[in-house]
Amino acid sequence: MKILKVLLGIVVIVLLIGLVLSLVGPKNYKVERSKVIDAPASIVFNQFGKFSHWDAWSPWKEKDPSAQYKVEGEDGTVGAKYSWFGGQPDITGTGSMVIKEVLPNQKMIYDLAFSEPWEMQSTGGFIIEAIDSNRTKLSWHDEGDIPFGQRAIMTFMNLDEMMGPDFERGLDKIDSMSHIEMGAMMIEPISASN
Repeated sequence: MKILKVLLGIVVIVLLIGLVLSLVGPKNYKVERSKVIDAPASIVFNQFGKFSHWDAWSPWKEKDPSAQYKVEGEDGTVGAKYSWFGGQPDITGTGSMVIKEVLPNQKMIYDLAFSEPWEMQSTGGFIIEAIDSNRTKLSWHDEGDIPFGQRAIMTFMNLDEMMGPDFERGLDKIDSMSHIEMGAMMIEPISASN
């Protein structure tokens, strides 16, 4: 009987600590990274403006090449859906994105929903700022509310540190793909004249 009282006391203390942490824990989050790319806005936008182009630069595709992806609807337009099933659930999980706003050469905003490894919903996207005709600042962000029941755990997790390096890797690869596309555009006229 004494052991049961001790166990019950421990459970109550843990629950109270969890409740207090949920009350004081973060209610929302935002992760954002930016990069200046030496390419026109139209070329930079082309890298992410359609989900079918993401395979070339996605940091998660690189980490989990066995993941399966599917694009539904008219790619690059509002309502287009990008779904995935991760071969390594702890890396890519299972989820989808739906384009909710797109302005060519300016921005693409999407709603993101994960069903595994845990349920989560957020809004993310890319914003382009043309610095001049050949330089573009690209910002990638993700933000959302943290449900009350998850706030205690989030007190000990830093989503910026967890997601930020993937955003940085993705932006670096978008930079590389933009330069490859620019190089291809320069070669085509030369080849046509020969």
